[in-house]
Amino acid sequence: EARSSPDFLIIARTDARTALGLDEALRRARAFAAAGADILFVEAPESEAEMASICSSLADTGKPLLVNCVEGGKTPLCSKQRLIELGYQLAIYPATGFLAMGQALTKVYRNLSEAGQGAR
Repeated sequence: EARSSPDFLIIARTDARTALGLDEALRRARAFAAAGADILFVEAPESEAEMASICSSLADTGKPLLVNCVEGGKTPLCSKQRLIELGYQLAIYPATGFLAMGQALTKVYRNLSEAGQGAR
């Protein structure tokens, strides 16, 4: 009801998986779909089996599903093809850029420390 533009999408996220379990997270995601959310985001599945369960359980909502791919996080990192096979339509990688920058900085500063030279 609050939408002022059809280009505005609502991503509904639940973090209930960690504290309250997968069943509660799925219940909340279904409630979000019923309330009009455009994209469903169940945060922190801890296995591919849970990821598959999320996707199969929510498939009948007709809503795209989003997965959060964080290096070192609880959710397994999968290939693009595997995410599609599981049933996800969207994936975000919020840490990838700054982790790559951190690796580059480590290399530069290691070289500076060991060889007395900066970037090469």
